[in-house]
Amino acid sequence: DGHQIAFSDSVKTLGVIFDKFLSFENHVNDLCRKTKSTLIYIQRMQHKLDLATRTMVVDSLVLSKLNYCPLIWGRCNDSLIKDVQTVQNFAAKVACGGGKKSDKATPFRKKLNWLTVKNNLKLTESVFVFKVINTQIPKSCGISFPTNNTRNIGCFLRNNDNLAIPLITSRQGRRSIMYTGPLLWNSMPQNIRSLPSVSSFKANVKKLL
Repeated sequence: DGHQIAFSDSVKTLGVIFDKFLSFENHVNDLCRKTKSTLIYIQRMQHKLDLATRTMVVDSLVLSKLNYCPLIWGRCNDSLIKDVQTVQNFAAKVACGGGKKSDKATPFRKKLNWLTVKNNLKLTESVFVFKVINTQIPKSCGISFPTNNTRNIGCFLRNNDNLAIPLITSRQGRRSIMYTGPLLWNSMPQNIRSLPSVSSFKANVKKLL
């Protein structure tokens, strides 16, 4: 109809903010701002809630947001991951109750059986690779992870059953799951990789992390 569609530096799709550089800085900043605000409100009333209730509230209102679409925004740089980790540390202290800003967050996370943000990203990524390999992801997604054995290299390799590592040299490309997924999968013990179900695989990977 003759109208021009203006360019935008960022766009929000299904709850994730994509910027023109795919840095996900806008998404992480927005995520941290909203979850911190929620945690401050919960912290003000934490003395009125028992541990089970506080944990449930924090899990529902904060962790659910931190754990939403990490396979997408988790490709961001380490500085942004650190920002999300700071929020998770705050969430753990609020959930347990009585935690001070100067207190180390590790004991609180262990009490709640929470993984760090980085390890949770690894868990999510490994489960995704497991589902792709075991054809539990729709083929319409167009994602596959070929093994060394499926590539016509013309010789026998000790690691033929490992996933093939794509030849990617760019820093941005090496943050993609097509590169990090096979690396993570190949680093796992064979007995875990061959587990029959998603639940057993996830439980055992979590123990490794």
